[in-house]
Amino acid sequence: MSSDRDQRLERVIQRLEDSVLRDSHNYTLKGADGNPAKIPARIREIITKNLSADELSGPLPGMSTQPTVSSLTEENRLLSSELNRVEDLLSASRAERDELGIKY
Repeated sequence: MSSDRDQRLERVIQRLEDSVLRDSHNYTLKGADGNPAKIPARIREIITKNLSADELSGPLPGMSTQPTVSSLTEENRLLSSELNRVEDLLSASRAERDELGIKY
C-alpha cells in the first residue's frame, strides 16, 4: 500500500516538475538548510516535509472523520498561502532566468 502511495507521489512530483519547470532545471533556490538547491530537489523537499507532517497529525488508518467547515476553511487558507509562496518562488526563478538570459 505504501509503495503504491510512493509511486503516486512520484508521478505527481514528476508532473509538477514537467509542467511548472520545463526549461528551468538548471536554476537553484535556497534550500531549507540555507544551501543552494536545484528547483526539482527543493520541490521534492517541500512536498515530502508537508506530507510527513500530515501523516503524523492525520487520523489513524481505518478511522473516518467528517471534516468540519472550520477545518476546511483553515485548510483552504493554508493551501492558498502555500500556493502564493510557491508562485512567488516561481516568479523569482523566472526573473533569475530572464536576468541570466540577458547577461549571457
